[in-house]
Amino acid sequence: MASRKAIAAPFPFLDTDARAWPGMPELTEARRHSLSRFRAEALPSTRVEAWKYTNLAALARIPFTAPRPSAGDGEAAQAAVRAVPSDRRRLVFVNGRFHAASSITGTAPQGSFVGGLTQALQQAPDLIKPHLAHLTSLDGDALMALNTAFMIDGAALLIGRGQTAEPVELIQVGHAGEAPIAFHPRHLIVVEAGATATLVETRTGEGIYWSNAVTTVVLGEGATLHHHVIQQSSLDAFDLARVQVIADANATYDGSLLGTGAALSRHEVEGLLEGRNVTCRLRGAFLARGTQIADVTTVIDHGERDGQSEQLIRGVLDGKAHGVFQGRIVVRPAAQKTDARQNSNMLMLSDGAEADTKPELEISADDVKCSHGATVGELSDAELFYLQARGIDPDTARRLLVSGFLATVFETVSDDSVRERAAAAVEGWFAS
Repeated sequence: MASRKAIAAPFPFLDTDARAWPGMPELTEARRHSLSRFRAEALPSTRVEAWKYTNLAALARIPFTAPRPSAGDGEAAQAAVRAVPSDRRRLVFVNGRFHAASSITGTAPQGSFVGGLTQALQQAPDLIKPHLAHLTSLDGDALMALNTAFMIDGAALLIGRGQTAEPVELIQVGHAGEAPIAFHPRHLIVVEAGATATLVETRTGEGIYWSNAVTTVVLGEGATLHHHVIQQSSLDAFDLARVQVIADANATYDGSLLGTGAALSRHEVEGLLEGRNVTCRLRGAFLARGTQIADVTTVIDHGERDGQSEQLIRGVLDGKAHGVFQGRIVVRPAAQKTDARQNSNMLMLSDGAEADTKPELEISADDVKCSHGATVGELSDAELFYLQARGIDPDTARRLLVSGFLATVFETVSDDSVRERAAAAVEGWFAS
C-alpha cells in the first residue's frame, strides 16, 4: 500500500522486461535498482512539497503499456518533420526510440557525436563512458528512477572542446494507438570546455501517452548551450520533462520554453551552477485552456561566486485550466556576488482558471543581489477599450494583448526561427 506521500501506480509496463542493456552492465544494474526504488516509492502525491499543486492521480489511473514499434511510426515521424520548418541536422524519436530514417545526423568532427544514445554507446563508447554516472545516478525523485529503469534511447549530443556546433533539431513524437503507452527518453547533452551548441527541441504527438523525459546537460568551463523547447504534445497526453544542468566556471545555459499541449505538463529545470561566474537564463511561457494543467518548476543552485541567473515565466490560462510556477533560488555560502532574479506573471482569461505561484529564496551568503516577483491578473479593461475604440473587434483585441504579454519572453532569444515558431504556436493556440 502506498504511503500518504505516494500514489499507487500498478502500471502494466512495470512488468515489461526491457531493462537489460547489452554490453553495458553498469546501466543494466542501475536500471534494476531504479525499478526497485520506484516500486517502493510510487508516484509522488500532493503531500510531497514539490508536487503540492500538481496532482498525478489521473495519470496513475491509466493502464499505460510499453510502446511497440508499428507501421505507423514512420508516417508519424515524417508528419512531425514536415511541421518543423528547418533544414538543420535533426534527431527524431518516436515513442522514445531513435528513428534513423527521419533523422539527419551529418558528420560530427573528431571528439564529437550527434545521434541516438544507444547508437553512441555502440559507436562512440569512449566519448560516452566518462559520463556514465549521469545515466546511472539514483539521485532525484521516483520519476527519475522510473526513467532510469525504462529508458530505451534518447539523444546524445556531445560537442568537443572548443568547437562551435551547427544547431540541432530534436523532434520527439508520441504515437499511441488504441492503448495508452508510456515511454521514458533519456537525453545526454555534453558541451565541453569553450564549445558552443544550440538545441531546439520540439515535442508533439497524438493519442493518449505519457512521456517521462530526463535531459542531463553538462557544460564544461566556458561552454555555452542555447536550449529551446516548444511543447505541443497531444491534448490527451501527459508530458513530464526534467532538465538537469551541471555547469562549470564561466559556462552559460540559455534556455526557453513555450508550452501549449498536453492534458498535464510539467517542465522542471534544475540548475547546478558549480563553477564561478556561471550564467543561467530561463524564459518560459505556457498557454492552457479547458482542464489542462501546466506546471513549470525550477531550482537554481548557486554554488560559487559571481554567478548570474535570470528567470522570466509567463502563463495564460482560460476555461478551467490550472497553471503552476514554483521557483527556488539557492545561494550557497561560497556564492558571494551572486546576482539572481526571478519573475513570474499569470494572465487569467476566465473566472474558472486557477493559478499557483511559489517563489523561494534560500540565501546563505551576505554579499548578493537576489529578487523575486509574482503577479496574477486579468486583461486590462482600459487597454481593451483603447483597441476597440479604434475599430478592433474584441477577440482580436484580446489576442493582440495576450501576444504582446508573451512576446516579452522571447524577444531576447537570438534564434530567429525559434521566435517565429513561438509566435506561430501562440497564433495556433488562439485559432484552435
